[in-house]
Amino acid sequence: MDYSQLMSQLETLSRVGEGIKVRKVLSELNISRIPRPYKLGFANIARRNHQAFLALRILNTTVLARNPLSEPPTTEEIAEYSVSLLNIGATREAKNLLRDLNDQEFNQVLLYRSFVAFTEWNYAEAVPWLKKFIRQERDEYQKVIGQVNLAAALNFTGDFNRSQRLLKIILSSTEKHGYHLLRGNALELSALAAIGLKDYGLAKEYLSFAANHLKNVRNLTDFYVKKWGVILSLYKRVSNQSLEELSRLKREALVLRNWESCRELDYFKSLFTKDQTLFTHVFFGTPYPAYRKKMLEEKWTNWCLPTEYIYKSEVVVEEEREVFDLAIGQCDSKEIFLEPGQLMHNCLILLVSDFYRPRALGSLFSELFPDEVFNPNSSPDRIYQLIRRLRVWIKKNRLPISLLESQGFYSIELKGNLALRVPEEIKLASKESVLMEKLVSHFGKKAFTAADASRLLNLSRTSLQRFLTWAQLRKCIEKQGSGPKLYYKIL
Repeated sequence: MDYSQLMSQLETLSRVGEGIKVRKVLSELNISRIPRPYKLGFANIARRNHQAFLALRILNTTVLARNPLSEPPTTEEIAEYSVSLLNIGATREAKNLLRDLNDQEFNQVLLYRSFVAFTEWNYAEAVPWLKKFIRQERDEYQKVIGQVNLAAALNFTGDFNRSQRLLKIILSSTEKHGYHLLRGNALELSALAAIGLKDYGLAKEYLSFAANHLKNVRNLTDFYVKKWGVILSLYKRVSNQSLEELSRLKREALVLRNWESCRELDYFKSLFTKDQTLFTHVFFGTPYPAYRKKMLEEKWTNWCLPTEYIYKSEVVVEEEREVFDLAIGQCDSKEIFLEPGQLMHNCLILLVSDFYRPRALGSLFSELFPDEVFNPNSSPDRIYQLIRRLRVWIKKNRLPISLLESQGFYSIELKGNLALRVPEEIKLASKESVLMEKLVSHFGKKAFTAADASRLLNLSRTSLQRFLTWAQLRKCIEKQGSGPKLYYKIL
């Protein structure tokens, strides 16, 4: 087989948006026979055409080689492996790998770092990396990719004038070189910049150009054009028709598995309709600090957010809802609990932390086993086993929760009268942090004795003393008095 010719053909198909054809060819390829010099290229094409697991399998033996006689992986190979990890949700590991790479050896490292920032809605962090990438890049197509991503980052950070100037350059370049999909992206981003500058007439023109340009293309860019067209109409005037179209688009986004559009559509709806309840739902269901910061900057000034949120199903129930406290892993009124800080408790926390985007298998592994390397051949099975155990616990305790899986993404669905108490800041729990949460909730600023804490936490004397020492070292509590008058206070 002529791997060089095949790779060239697949690259050409990728650039003109023929992803279906690319994926078909890749599915028929025996990856174990790909020679080392071509693995990087095929992995790159696979990843860009939504086949990140395949990309990891192609490069796995190269990047994670244990044979000391094997040639070590190159910067390019590690970078491609990293961005493929990112695409399956293993953000933590991807970020760690990219951090140690030298962008002078491989310029794409800068672009990939920006992709990591994008997944966390941290566009401001991506801006300097993208600028440096564009300055250093020699390939015209790759340079335009960097420019398009920079324009997206500038739009999110509110720098619409600079974005608009850059997009004029991009539109000229994409027309000259025939970069069809990138031109569609640029037209959409030009509309967003115009909306940001409140030039709604110009925004409508750009969206019209984009719709016409993409009329024969069925991909997410086409959907984004429709989405921003509806949002633009709401900026002009809030009408029942526009709100109904917004709801229709959310249903379409669910079918497309475009979770971030679902989040954005709810967010814009909450602002346009002044629905504080929906705004609060979006806020607590979004685990990205940068996105939350943007929400707080744009919310109506008279809105005040609670410190916790009761997440419940939309089904109306007559009896009072049972509330499961996510932070401590326990029901309020029943002896139903998860061992605090253990894998099943933290897995449930991760599944609930985002109300919109289901957790990818790679994301669960990366967060639950932060010190381990993801292996596409063995790591998935550990998550499968954990999910099975969590399902058994749910069934044993007769909780009205469905743990759903679809194409490697996991989510929960609440049913009946169960609700979840979600804290403002969701973070993975340790046993000690959960015990501390119970102390704070029960005693507040009141003093308590070791006996009081023992009864509340149900700990043996040895375990209690170990925990109190842990809490003192971390300045969570302080000890006052001595002997029979010894007591503790929360700091």
